Amino acid sequence: MKKFAWAFMTAFVSLAMVFTSCAKPGDEPSDPSKPDQPVNPEDPSKPDQPADPEEIEFPEVSAPEEGFAKIVVKVPAGTDCNGVAFKGTNDGWATQPQTDGEAIEGAEGWYEIELELGGEMLAGDLATYYQGKVCLIPEGGEIDGSYTTQWSEGYFEINADNGQPDMFTLIEDYGKINKLAVLGSGICYIVIDRFDANPCVANDTYSFSLALPALCDEADQPSLIGSFPASNWGGDVDLELVGDRWIAEDVEGQAANEFKVRLNASWDAGQVQKLNEETGEYADLGNEPFGEDLEIVKEWNEANGYAWSPCAGL
Repeated sequence: MKKFAWAFMTAFVSLAMVFTSCAKPGDEPSDPSKPDQPVNPEDPSKPDQPADPEEIEFPEVSAPEEGFAKIVVKVPAGTDCNGVAFKGTNDGWATQPQTDGEAIEGAEGWYEIELELGGEMLAGDLATYYQGKVCLIPEGGEIDGSYTTQWSEGYFEINADNGQPDMFTLIEDYGKINKLAVLGSGICYIVIDRFDANPCVANDTYSFSLALPALCDEADQPSLIGSFPASNWGGDVDLELVGDRWIAEDVEGQAANEFKVRLNASWDAGQVQKLNEETGEYADLGNEPFGEDLEIVKEWNEANGYAWSPCAGL
């Protein structure tokens, strides 16, 4: 083991990554998630400050064989009940294999993931041999197509001195800079503070009480979508109008889960937007974390500068 701290970053410091650059990714089925808060290592379901990079011990691993790359990952305490894996592609998204990591003996919380690179570079805006994301392995062993347990922006990442950062870069995917692109054979060290969902944490039961803008069409149906179990960024939970508020009861989730509100179970139908008073323009809301309060109350109505995208004057 050797201690080495090169640089660190959280979602609230900068987008200047330790890796080489950020670029627009190629097409990939993924979730429309956005950054949130880092995690308390003592309770990975709750936001807190990132760990101190000076206290991290990096394990040494052997160099990969030609045609392979290694990702060496440190996960927060209490998140690795099922292990960690990398889900992505080396064949232009024709398939999305899951490569499970192996725990590194004598290095608690560290995993080594070996990726076989494709013979040809992937087509798209960034020429790479592999692209994908580090995810926790959920119950059942298979990472879903929405990458529900993916690493989030509430993290910092460090390359130990036997890493080769010029062979890797992080690129943006649906607002998160967490898709790893592999440009060649090498070793990449990543320290993660938070995942979008933690299968090792028991779910709580949440209730939602939302003040939303007036509907553009009386037939529209607002709903919740997110990384919580009933949705997994694929299904919606309808909201019920009670008085002047939209309600959802008994929604299972955890503090790290995220949600958005949209219409008619479709991004095309519209979602809630917020007015930027400086520019006079509306923009989509970022993903909202569930958080620790089991009663989620939001005042997203016209009086507070919110509107549905179909009738926001765009």
